[in-house]
Amino acid sequence: MLCFYSCSQPTVTTLNDGSGTLGQWTVAGRGTSYVYLDSLQGIDTIRVLLNGQHLGGKQNVIVAVNVTQGGSPDTTWFNIEPNGDFSIGDRLEEDSDGFFVFDFNWNTFPVMSRTTIVLPGAVDTEINEEHVIRSITSSFVAVEPIQTPIGTYQTLHARFATVNDQIDSLEGFSFVDTTATDYWFAPQLGMYIREQAWTSEDNSLLTSISAKLIQYFPR
Repeated sequence: MLCFYSCSQPTVTTLNDGSGTLGQWTVAGRGTSYVYLDSLQGIDTIRVLLNGQHLGGKQNVIVAVNVTQGGSPDTTWFNIEPNGDFSIGDRLEEDSDGFFVFDFNWNTFPVMSRTTIVLPGAVDTEINEEHVIRSITSSFVAVEPIQTPIGTYQTLHARFATVNDQIDSLEGFSFVDTTATDYWFAPQLGMYIREQAWTSEDNSLLTSISAKLIQYFPR
């Protein structure tokens, strides 16, 4: 069964446990679990602890624990933006005059605004006779159907990418290397259902590891 989504402005409907809908998004209730199988046959689980939190300058933060097979639990943060875009956050700990200060770094994926976000860190300089141009972007790719063991979903495909374009003026050659992570978000499930981290050089794939949703336990 395929589900299709428009880009209308979001409205909020909240249930007693904090779950509900935000625009086109389902907001996962506390205890909701997403189980993924990665390409190395490892199992990863995201379990929602809290939702509707005000953290890191965001208003709809979902706090979850990410458990990787054989690894230690790690807290992760997600936010559904007012325009329907989706953000993934990391909490930063900074030492300020002997005190730890907590802040958040958010990567926003423009899945509803359908734009390209240019992020800080761009470079255009000469290094050792090489002209290096670096760009860091988060962009919407396409609406794509993704098949999983629990069904086929019409997803919003987005990409976070760092691209280095290097031109050697002495040797007369150039190459482009890319490091990227792609996400396929399923708003009806409130989360991404596929993830792929990859690198390439001159459009030739070098490395790739992916994970796909295999179980979903809503609460």
